[in-house]
Amino acid sequence: MDLRSFFYAFSMRLLLAFCVVWLPNLSSQSQTVLYEANFDADSSSSGTTGASPDAWTAAVTGSNGGILSVEEWSGVQNDFHFQFQTGTIQNGDYACIWQSGAIGVSGFNTIKVSAYGDADVQNSNSIWTVEISVQGGSINGGPVAALPQSGSAQQYDIIPEVGVTEIVIVVELSYISKNKAFSLDDVVVTGIAEVPGCTDVNACNFNSTATADDGSCLVSDECGVCGGPGIPEGDCDCDGNVLDECGTCGGSGIPAGDCDCNGNQLDALGVCGGGCSADVNGNGICDDAELLGCMDSTACNYDAAATEDDGTCAVDDACGVCGGPGAIYDCGCADIPVGDCDCVGNQNDVLGNCGGGCIADADDDGICDDIDDCVGVEDACGVCNGNGLSWDVSTSTLGGGFYQDFSISAASLSSVSALEISLSAQGGGSLNWASDLLVALVDPSGNGVEWGGDDVTTYGAGYASDPSLVWPSSWNVAANSAGSFSATLDFSAFGLSGEGEWTLYLANGYSGSGEVMYSVSIGIAELCEDTPGCTDVNACNYSAEAVINDGTCSYAPNGDCSCALNLTSTETLVGGASGSTVTATGTGSLGYVEVLLGYVGEGDSWPADLLLSVTSPSGDCIEFGGYTSSITAGCDPILVNNQWPTSWISSSNGSYVATLDLSSVGLYGSGDWSIQLINGYDASAAISYDASVNLLGICAGGEISGCLDDQACNYNPDATLDDGGCLTADLCGVCGGDNSSCGDGGCTDPM
Repeated sequence: MDLRSFFYAFSMRLLLAFCVVWLPNLSSQSQTVLYEANFDADSSSSGTTGASPDAWTAAVTGSNGGILSVEEWSGVQNDFHFQFQTGTIQNGDYACIWQSGAIGVSGFNTIKVSAYGDADVQNSNSIWTVEISVQGGSINGGPVAALPQSGSAQQYDIIPEVGVTEIVIVVELSYISKNKAFSLDDVVVTGIAEVPGCTDVNACNFNSTATADDGSCLVSDECGVCGGPGIPEGDCDCDGNVLDECGTCGGSGIPAGDCDCNGNQLDALGVCGGGCSADVNGNGICDDAELLGCMDSTACNYDAAATEDDGTCAVDDACGVCGGPGAIYDCGCADIPVGDCDCVGNQNDVLGNCGGGCIADADDDGICDDIDDCVGVEDACGVCNGNGLSWDVSTSTLGGGFYQDFSISAASLSSVSALEISLSAQGGGSLNWASDLLVALVDPSGNGVEWGGDDVTTYGAGYASDPSLVWPSSWNVAANSAGSFSATLDFSAFGLSGEGEWTLYLANGYSGSGEVMYSVSIGIAELCEDTPGCTDVNACNYSAEAVINDGTCSYAPNGDCSCALNLTSTETLVGGASGSTVTATGTGSLGYVEVLLGYVGEGDSWPADLLLSVTSPSGDCIEFGGYTSSITAGCDPILVNNQWPTSWISSSNGSYVATLDLSSVGLYGSGDWSIQLINGYDASAAISYDASVNLLGICAGGEISGCLDDQACNYNPDATLDDGGCLTADLCGVCGGDNSSCGDGGCTDPM
């Protein structure tokens, strides 16, 4: 065998040599040896307690694997150890396991195991892996622990698993292909016998000698008794006291007059410690916290949050306004809107008529322009925006100092304020100036004004004159040298006015003049050619053409101007001749007679010569007009001569109007009414009359209905047919009254 083989064989022999068993020094008072294996007598078998060859198993791994028996090991040093001696697998990989028998640990704690270990080394390196473990518990807090390999003893803590009463110590040795020895000795398990008792140092019955807590630990109760029951139920301390209502142990409770343990008292609402000082109405709400309002749920201003009724409950008025005053305004529930004039959205028109349609009244006369007969101002003649009387005259040729007069029937509504004149002249020479014209204007009362002239400056009639009343200087030229001359003269200081005949005098006021013919146009705004008639718009015979009221206005007895019977007659009559009787059916009382006459005559006859008769259904008649007294219609001649307007005393042909008041004559009835025309001037030539006669108050045809009882207060003497509506006066004098219209409480019986 070479040297290398020798050392290898030697190492294998020392593989599992066990050392002398080592037992640690144990105190018999505190610890008990539960198990010991020292391997001292082991050779081929175990000779000591706990050691047995059967406790070993050995295995060889690798190509030469197999199981080795313990007889293949022998001890050669110290007490005894196992060492590989012979065999064909000495160079294999080996593993040896030794385990103890079952070790009882019940009733012990602080269990420990100690063991001695020593291993051969190879080239100063350990080739052994040595581990110790416990079946049924942990070692040093883990599953395994390493054994010492340096020839020393090591002690380990063992903790059995819960419920385990026996444990087994296991030692596992292994190495790889080396012939080295390992010695194991003195495997000792010790434990301290348990002393039952309380081990809680905080317990009042803590037992310092106890090693096992037996669950008997106690605590001192609140009265200081260890394990005592404490304060009895219902008591508040260990002296038998109880808590009062304030939570004070053994206290005397809430003081009299207080409501709690803090010294508070009940307030007015019964709230302990509350701040309410008064609840006068006892509604459970403090007076200073009351919410005033209407508490009537049927009221329109009901306040669900109110706690005290303040008397303001209201109902909706007729306009739906809660507590409103009702329909007291112009439009009921509201005033007329600004800009409107009524409650339906109308506005005033320009005349101030609410809802009216007038959009213009340019002349501010209160008549809308679209129906105004005159948008402007009517002059004295009734001409819209006219200039009054326009009087055109022409003289014959007048030598120096000669004059010619002209008359016109006219009327003025006010004093003449100014006169407008234009002049043209023919004849004369360069010395006959336009300013030579001498003029005088005389009103119906004889008042006159004169002006102009050269060396002839007055008519000698005492007419008024004024130094300022002179012709313009532009008139100081030959009268025939220009087309016309014009001037406006101020007459406001002279007071000329009146109705009737106005006279204009024109004279050549230059005594040395040749003959001159003057053409003059006079304009006077306040003067109008006289058109007589009724100017009362309420009269039945109102004439819009009339300027001066001639006193002929007629009024129908029943107030209805439309009730008028018209008869017409056209005749050509010589003096004294009578025309045909014209008849029409009518009913009523005669009030006025309105005549419109068309006249065509010659010679010295006048329209006023006409004699007119009117006959009622009963045969009563009247006549008026005429000239020759012997000519008559055989009727009552209530009017004679000149009964027609003075304007009818004229030889001019044309139209003439007259209205006569016959209401006092007493002609009435129902039936045929008639008129007749007669030429009342015995020396008259043939005259053509075209007359339209209106009998006012006489209704054409039919009968007049009314009360026929002359004792009734509504008796109608014109009625021809009783309408069944006759009435009597009550005690108050009211026709058809109910005695309620006089006295403080009604009618007072005058009897």
